[in-house]
Amino acid sequence: MNNSNLAAARNLIQVVTGEWKSRCVYVATRLGLADLIESGIDSDETLAAAVGSDAERIHRLMRLLVAFEIFQGDTRDGYANTPTSHLLRDVEGSFRDMVLFYGEEFHAAWTPACEALLSGTPGFELAFGEDFYSYLKRCPDAGRRFLLAMKASNLAFHEIPRLLDFRGRSFVDVGGGSGELTKAILQAEPSARGVMLDREGSLGVARDNLSSLLAGERVSLVGGDMLQEVPSNGDIYLLSRIIGDLDEAASLRLLGNCREAMAGDGRVVVIERTISASEPSPMSVLWDVHLFMACAGRHRTTEEVVDLLGRGGFAVERIVELPMETRMIVAARA
Repeated sequence: MNNSNLAAARNLIQVVTGEWKSRCVYVATRLGLADLIESGIDSDETLAAAVGSDAERIHRLMRLLVAFEIFQGDTRDGYANTPTSHLLRDVEGSFRDMVLFYGEEFHAAWTPACEALLSGTPGFELAFGEDFYSYLKRCPDAGRRFLLAMKASNLAFHEIPRLLDFRGRSFVDVGGGSGELTKAILQAEPSARGVMLDREGSLGVARDNLSSLLAGERVSLVGGDMLQEVPSNGDIYLLSRIIGDLDEAASLRLLGNCREAMAGDGRVVVIERTISASEPSPMSVLWDVHLFMACAGRHRTTEEVVDLLGRGGFAVERIVELPMETRMIVAARA
């Protein structure tokens, strides 16, 4: 085998075995290894005793995770957390909830991937016998864990109040989930007032997250269906990671609801990961296929989002790059 074939084989093996690595990260997170190591339980023997396993098996798991720079150290000198493994801890701002949800429900959704792509039925529906949002509604604990997973990955939200003027303005966070975007805005701008809309059964996490702001009457939570109506007279309507879950007809219905409800000089702000039409990044197209597997959603190109807004009666004013290949698209009534 020549060098080019060796490189191709190595690349293929890295891709094909990628799931093994992610499963090991999931196991470490489920067992709470990062928290145990942080507390000083840092050898194969003590970790095994803490989780009810065997030192040799824990050694092999930790050896793999050290090799991929999730953790550092060894059993002789003790393991230690890295910036990456700190994200697996059970602390505020970590990725723990995201890793667990992805390692459980979303892992199951990808198992029937071949059947899903052939039939057009999302993998989640094939795996669980119902669509994603019906499952979340039927299983409140899963719904709560999903919102916490989404909260963990909201890496761009702190940028929004810096890029938009919320002084003395009211905003509606449509499908606001955990309330993290609403919280970021209200903490950054004391004169802003907010309304967060989501399904009635999904408001518990937001209620906890926004408790101090609710007590100060700076925000109200509204349970309802965004495809039926949205709260009226807002200056800014925020659609953060919403239209990726919706088909064209539903997206246009939502935009129409916002257009009808907003104040005369209002704006709609779409915050969404988009795909470059000319050079799509690996992460953006991976998330695109994941949306299909989860809920028959899709990531659009920036041009497709602009076109969608135009058909919904809006004219785009500006497009701003955000972290993690996300874009903020601001539009006014056309």
